[in-house]
Amino acid sequence: MGALVRSLKQIQINLQAVVGDVRVEIDNFTQSAKEIADGGMNLSERTESQAQRLLETSSSMENL
Repeated sequence: MGALVRSLKQIQINLQAVVGDVRVEIDNFTQSAKEIADGGMNLSERTESQAQRLLETSSSMENL
């Protein structure tokens, strides 16, 4: 009976370790996804800004 209890406790410890590792990996993945999303927004803003400047340049050239 004692061996069974020890085995169950070891299973519990191992399971806690696995759950802890999964939580850490989910946090890492979430952070990476946020960084990618932020980078995408930054790229979008810069592209929009460049498009606006191109329109302004085009308009100026047309006026000339």
